[in-house]
Amino acid sequence: WFSFDRTDEYQLCNFILEFKALMFISIGFVCLAIGAVQSHLCLTLSPHEHYCRSIGPGASPTFYWEISWFVVQAANVWVAFLYLPFSNNRAGGVVPRS
Repeated sequence: WFSFDRTDEYQLCNFILEFKALMFISIGFVCLAIGAVQSHLCLTLSPHEHYCRSIGPGASPTFYWEISWFVVQAANVWVAFLYLPFSNNRAGGVVPRS
């Protein structure tokens, strides 16, 4: 986020698309797998009782920390969206030679 030009429309769109793709993989598939394993373990760990309050999905002590980071990531993308109307389209321009 700090290493690119926020006034370039291409870089903003590229950042948004790559960040959302990474969120889809990391938050989507990885968290789905972790939640499915936690749900399975909390229901099948003991045949007489379940342990979903202690080891089930969302019972981790870092759950609120993870949710807050998700909100920060989503806000980061929305800030990039808000920069779009103020960006410049530099496609097809003359490239300066050095």
